[in-house]
Amino acid sequence: MANNYLSSSFILEMTAEDAELVRLAQRASEIVEDFASDTPRDLEYDNLGPRFAALFPPKDGDDFGSFLDLFDDPDFPSFDCSIVISEVDAEGHCKVSFSGNQFGVDQVANLIFTACKSALPCAFSWAHTCDALRPDEFGGGCVIITDAGIDFHSTTGIIGRVLGTGAGPSETPKPVFDPALVTIEQKRFSVTQWEILVCYNGQRI
Repeated sequence: MANNYLSSSFILEMTAEDAELVRLAQRASEIVEDFASDTPRDLEYDNLGPRFAALFPPKDGDDFGSFLDLFDDPDFPSFDCSIVISEVDAEGHCKVSFSGNQFGVDQVANLIFTACKSALPCAFSWAHTCDALRPDEFGGGCVIITDAGIDFHSTTGIIGRVLGTGAGPSETPKPVFDPALVTIEQKRFSVTQWEILVCYNGQRI
């Protein structure tokens, strides 16, 4: 038995307005996760205010429908990290820190791209580790976020690109890496316990 961790920690500087949208997104995540709330969801949505509604309008009959698009699994609408927002500085900016040991890489990247335009372009890195020294349980990657979109890069992809480079005339040809053969499967056992399986051509790597 071993524990796996997907960790990241970084700070972005952004306008106070964008930082407020991050705070509202945190609150929205809490609302949609709280199935026992006595307050109707439509009232909770209205309480988030017009800026949140403009960024995340209702969709498919659900007030939080477009907000839930940030998450791969809308049944678990958590950013899986701690988000701390600093006080506003003299220039009207805040520092927003994101950190966690079961970090939601995809949903945090989606949040930054959607709500934090003043922080773009930006990037953050993440590490996949294990508390046992088991082979192939370590890796990581980075996310590049610009106005044009989000680019995900992993150590697996980097290794593949290196192994797939062309060989010189006197070299033995190296195997060609085909990214279409890579599959990534998330196995979530609970809100806080999960792992990611990476396979190449059906074989776990």
